[in-house]
Amino acid sequence: MEQPAPPLQRHGTPFALLPLPRPETIVDLPTPLPLLLALSPALFAIGVALLTQKVVPSLLTGMFVGAAVAHLEAIFNGKAIEAFEALGAYFVEALIPGLSRFELSLRGEGEHLGGYVEGDLSALDTSHLLIIAFSLCVAGMVGVLGRSGGTRAMVRVIERFARGPRGAQVAAWLSGGLVFFDDYANCLVVGSAMGPIFDRFQISRAKLAFIVDCTAAPIASIALISTWVGYELGLINTELNKLGSEHSALGLFVAALPYAFYALTALTMVGAVAILGRDFGPMLHEERQARSRPPKVDEEPPSHPLMALAALVPVLLLVVLTLIFLLHDGRTQLAERGQLAQASTLEVLAAADPFLSLLWGSSIALAIAALLAVFTGGLALFRVPAAVWVGIKPVLGALVVLFLAWGLGNAMTDTKAAEHLTELVRPADRFVHAEGETTIPFTLTAATHRAEVTIFNPQGFALHSELLRDLDPGEQRYTWDGRSSLGASAPAGPYRLQVKAYEADGTPVESVVRGQDRFPVWLLPAVVFLVAAATAFATGTSFGTMAILIPLVIPLGFTLQGGEVGPVILGSLAAVLSGSILGDHASPISDTTVLSALGAGVDLVLHVKTQLPYALTAGTIALLFGFIPAGWGVSPWLLIPLCLVTTVLTVRLVGQRVSGPAPPPSEDELVVVEP
Repeated sequence: MEQPAPPLQRHGTPFALLPLPRPETIVDLPTPLPLLLALSPALFAIGVALLTQKVVPSLLTGMFVGAAVAHLEAIFNGKAIEAFEALGAYFVEALIPGLSRFELSLRGEGEHLGGYVEGDLSALDTSHLLIIAFSLCVAGMVGVLGRSGGTRAMVRVIERFARGPRGAQVAAWLSGGLVFFDDYANCLVVGSAMGPIFDRFQISRAKLAFIVDCTAAPIASIALISTWVGYELGLINTELNKLGSEHSALGLFVAALPYAFYALTALTMVGAVAILGRDFGPMLHEERQARSRPPKVDEEPPSHPLMALAALVPVLLLVVLTLIFLLHDGRTQLAERGQLAQASTLEVLAAADPFLSLLWGSSIALAIAALLAVFTGGLALFRVPAAVWVGIKPVLGALVVLFLAWGLGNAMTDTKAAEHLTELVRPADRFVHAEGETTIPFTLTAATHRAEVTIFNPQGFALHSELLRDLDPGEQRYTWDGRSSLGASAPAGPYRLQVKAYEADGTPVESVVRGQDRFPVWLLPAVVFLVAAATAFATGTSFGTMAILIPLVIPLGFTLQGGEVGPVILGSLAAVLSGSILGDHASPISDTTVLSALGAGVDLVLHVKTQLPYALTAGTIALLFGFIPAGWGVSPWLLIPLCLVTTVLTVRLVGQRVSGPAPPPSEDELVVVEP
């Protein structure tokens, strides 16, 4: 077996280590790792978190397990230092993805040492740093609004429309729909703004985190103007260009939108829970506890009439400015490439840097919030830094969790968990030959002048070859009688079929062999949905899941449907998106899960525990009443109402009303809590 590359080369870790003697290989482990072993870092982290209710130690445990699993062979061969080097790389990559590929060196003499980095620094990914900076800016703005009395004034205004717990929850649900352009902004803006209102009406912060989380990604994924859609279109367009397809990425995406069953059921689930006032699972317990607690407000009601406007303006500016910066940055990028003239709004968004736009929007919103607080007299100028710190301090722990979640995601990348899961979708070219003749199906994308079929044994030797001519596109079947090209009978057992097809001019024709150990074609959207959900759950990233699966699903779907756009490819494409969101909602290491808990001010483990039953229920409905019948060819316009009605009925029949005081409290009942 070829020796694995040393971690300094494989991970590019910048930590200089003395060369150590390397013993000869004495243990040769199978490659790749088994699926369960590859998933073990995430499974350990989740299990420890549920047992201990401590997130940071759980994530650290998962990272240690990931480093050990990814380097089991090195550990067994006395090279445990490689696992520790990889662990260091996970931390480095969590802060600045790509940094561990650069070699850090020192030069100079005596006290005058100068550092330099070998490599192109423009290739560094600063998205994680920008997310942290954006989160701190939003938190600082929340601190300024709270200390100046602006939050309390804005709550008073919203209370006129949100009368009672039901109105407050509906207001949060609708607010999530307004911040449609980015899920990160949705999690922090809506969570921070609605928190005091939920406190006043005795609604748990866990419910707020659920509403925010299950609204943010679903609405951003189907809104035609959002950072999500721009990213998806880029992935789809790349695959269509590789296939030489004349279909447009936008046209394919819009055609697949009616198949986005989970996004629609999740949004409906939130609305049904809010309007019907019914809950189930751990959330019901949290809601009943919240109703039994006295309501609270952050501070005394402000007296200045402009205070509510001073609080509302920065929040609106954050939303509007971020969208403006997205469009501006996208236009600038396309203009530099000479592609602006023919670009649509969606293509402009696809070219923009969403994280930099979020940072610019939140920075300006923070500055405006401070200026308005001083102008209205709610906050003295010299007290602004203290107010910003009051907002930032509570989120620092959550940002540590987010950092460690990124680190665990790096460990999952090292164990190749995503690759293992995607293999479940890839059609197998293997089959089992028994007595008599064996028939193996395969699919062609175009009319074929000739096709060379070859049978291989488990050792990779070609046993039998045959030339087929003039085949039509679509499904074909090849029958093998079990004899080799030399006439000898092959024993019963596993074999592999390879098909190489060509047009008359020699142009290769795409072909997919479907062996006997895979699912039927109509089940592909459902299987893709489950695999995408498992991948996003294990890795904690919906964007990463889409980047892994879309390059596999689009060519596969076109091949299985003879190059035409049909329900299998549309359902499978939407299933990647929907499954990514479901896995994101269920995963405690997802960045949006962490940011939703951060914005709502609730413990991460509690948020995951209370949200999981809702996410799994919506996912089950989308699977049974959406993706499975869609693979049969049932129109999505019939399945959408079926999914939505089933969702509402499930909440109505399974959910229970929350006992406790429902009407808004009077001023005499309020408990004032000083910040």
